[in-house]
Amino acid sequence: MIGPVSRVARSSASKHRGSPNDAAGTESAHGTNGMRGLTTVLVLMLAALQWRVWFGGASVGKVEAKQARVAQLQLEQSRLERRNETLVAEVESLRRGMDAVEAQARLSLGLLYPGEHFYQVIEAVRPDTLMPPTVDPSWSPSALSDD
Repeated sequence: MIGPVSRVARSSASKHRGSPNDAAGTESAHGTNGMRGLTTVLVLMLAALQWRVWFGGASVGKVEAKQARVAQLQLEQSRLERRNETLVAEVESLRRGMDAVEAQARLSLGLLYPGEHFYQVIEAVRPDTLMPPTVDPSWSPSALSDD
């Protein structure tokens, strides 16, 4: 009789092995819930990180806007550097010789030495560019007379 009882005991043990009431079954159920909780926490952390990437202080849009502003400022800086180089060259030219000072004074201030005469040449207007005056077709010389 020992044989059939042991078979029954084995079959009943195998039936209850995965049930939540059994000690081993309780651990596996908590392990699944724990895994769900961990997954939920990880998904929430990923969502928070994505939020910061797209909408936070260093978001993609703000980074692109700052890069565009940097490019704009670099263009302006290069323009101002060229202008400064031109001004430095002009200052050096003025420091080196009186010819540059004289040329600047003649252009800007109208410098004339004694005995020099200033002649301003005005270019003539070409006759083919002149427009003839327009005459009102309804006008007649008789309109001027006092009849």
